[in-house]
Amino acid sequence: MHAANVSRATTLCRCTEALTNVANNPRYSHLLLDEAQDTSEAQFALLEALAPQAVPLERRTTITAVGDPDQTIYGFRGTRSDVLSRIATRFDCVPLALPTNYRCASAIVEMARAVIEGSAVRDEAPLLAARQAAAGQVRAFQFDGRNAELEFVCGELQAMQQRGELRSVAVLCRLRVQCAVLRKALMKRGVKTLTAAPRDGRNEHAPGPELVEVCHVVDPLPPPPLPSYASLLRSPLFPRTNCFNKMRTIFEPQ
Repeated sequence: MHAANVSRATTLCRCTEALTNVANNPRYSHLLLDEAQDTSEAQFALLEALAPQAVPLERRTTITAVGDPDQTIYGFRGTRSDVLSRIATRFDCVPLALPTNYRCASAIVEMARAVIEGSAVRDEAPLLAARQAAAGQVRAFQFDGRNAELEFVCGELQAMQQRGELRSVAVLCRLRVQCAVLRKALMKRGVKTLTAAPRDGRNEHAPGPELVEVCHVVDPLPPPPLPSYASLLRSPLFPRTNCFNKMRTIFEPQ
């Protein structure tokens, strides 16, 4: 077995032991969960471990979860569209709606509302633009293929640069490899670019980090050999592992 796999297996065992201990001895009075709509099944199990509901009320960990159900885009790694309502039900949270968008121009909010209101899994919740929001503009284009799309984007940005209009433009790609292709094409046209790196500074092809954060959060264990283990919690494969099943056995209410 590869040494890295041995390290991962060892850390998984230590994580399960740490979660077992914290289930009976909650360490935190309150937890704040941001981007809660992206919570995967593995992360949901971790949340249950950190805030067990079987303990007396005076020792129970309370939770504040902040999220937007209209931004649930991580279904490919096991996130369910109803995760916010599940969190509210499981941890007895009181939902508070914030319907006004202060970030986007009104045209963007209107387009978003037109798209998401047709969703069969969406709750009926208003989506409003701020009164002082700029009007903005939304344009949609359709291309015959990726190459045609790439040529159009590069041509638009090059023309803006030549007219002195290119000060700050963000191009969003679904995959990092698409960013690399776009950057190469822009550099050939003389357009200056800056590619945002992964948050943790890792190479995207480097061995994935997995569970050390769990150990640091739930129990003061010495750090395992690998620097970070968050990616396994994000993986859609983790709920199929024996470690996840063991966690479910420990923390699922009887």
